[in-house]
Amino acid sequence: MAYLAITEEHAAKFCLIKNASFTTRCPQPLLPDRKVELATICTPGYHQLFKRIPFGEVQNEILSYSLSKSRLNRLNPSLPWMYQRIPQPNNDITTGWEYLDISPNGKCIATCSTINYKNRHTSTIVESSHVYFDEKFSIEEKNRRLKDKHTNKDADPSGYNVLGIDFQSLDNSNSHFDARVVEMVRAPFDTDVTCVLSVLAHGHYCKKPSTVNLKPLIGFSRPAEETDNQIGFELYSRSWKMNEPSWSGAFDSRNLRIAVGQDTGSKLIDVMSSKQIPLPSNNKTVISQAFYHDGNLLFFGRQDDDVGIIDLRAHKKIASVLNGSKSAGFVAPLKSDPNHVITETFSGAINKWDLRSLKPSIVFGGHRNHHNKVPCHIDSKERFLFAVDDSGATRGWALDDGKLLCTIPRLDSPQKCSFFPRMVYSDNWGGEHGNSGLLLALNKHYYLYDLFP
Repeated sequence: MAYLAITEEHAAKFCLIKNASFTTRCPQPLLPDRKVELATICTPGYHQLFKRIPFGEVQNEILSYSLSKSRLNRLNPSLPWMYQRIPQPNNDITTGWEYLDISPNGKCIATCSTINYKNRHTSTIVESSHVYFDEKFSIEEKNRRLKDKHTNKDADPSGYNVLGIDFQSLDNSNSHFDARVVEMVRAPFDTDVTCVLSVLAHGHYCKKPSTVNLKPLIGFSRPAEETDNQIGFELYSRSWKMNEPSWSGAFDSRNLRIAVGQDTGSKLIDVMSSKQIPLPSNNKTVISQAFYHDGNLLFFGRQDDDVGIIDLRAHKKIASVLNGSKSAGFVAPLKSDPNHVITETFSGAINKWDLRSLKPSIVFGGHRNHHNKVPCHIDSKERFLFAVDDSGATRGWALDDGKLLCTIPRLDSPQKCSFFPRMVYSDNWGGEHGNSGLLLALNKHYYLYDLFP
């Protein structure tokens, strides 16, 4: 395991530079194959943080997490960088964002927005975009922000793109006309291709049959040019007609199975054979679902009932229940911490459950929700949790201790707050290590909050 050595020699160097001025504060990568001197990653803003680190061996991941947590706790919610997406002719993004995700390497984002064509027809468009990083432009934007701050000049109302990123569309061919997205989740199919699982409603939600689609995301797992000869395979593009309304979906990448939540239970679909197996929910509507990392357990939130756990190896019956998790609109087992699962309920309770005792081990405070299924997001390294409350405010917590780190008020007026923003967090925007930021999508804009001091 790689370590960062903090020795007395490094501490002496730090004492010499701690009061120095820096033109840029771009964090240097903590490379796993060598030891990095403390002086190469220190800035005055980190002085208090490093004072708490004892002499000796400090793991890179622990140090990186401490820095990200400290920066997120000092996020400025009043000055994001605004990026306006260019609308197509005769249409406008008016209904909202249904999905937002970023690849683990930070080089591709996937979005789904509902488009209104001339106020007559609507469609949902899934789009993948490449995230470019421009180091020179990033440095220029940092210097411009520092200059405006030191000269007491009014801040640029459109913000500062200190992350130095830009977006270029890769594909937007995955569209559905006159259909509404009920739920969308990432579906890692294999090492080369990542798909998106869509649960779509047609007409009135409660009366019409639904459709479940599996479509590939170009550029999400590997660069687009490397998968051109694979992305069109029928294996990655599948569709299933459901005879009743569907309310949630989950994908098991280990066994290639799909769980579709319905009014009185779930349907387990084998992707390869399309065979469907009913799963019980005690006649409750299944509003959220997630597979355990090995695919043997299925967690499902039920309307007006607690989260149930089905062991898919043991006659597919409800094995356990998380008492006190009624109407959970979000459920997420943690891969990095297999003994815990995160839930968010219609009552506004966000809990981290211990699966050994079936009791909450951490309660995340400050969240407010009364009756909505609100967007929630856990970063790819499973260190931070973000959730939007029913007023449109976004909050972020540390997953290890439940500490509230940041709060971003709603971005539009109360009269326009009929749609929730979608958010995604990454530590490596554009593939650049340490390029940390939180992206919110609302109306026609991206709002990007950088975590630089």
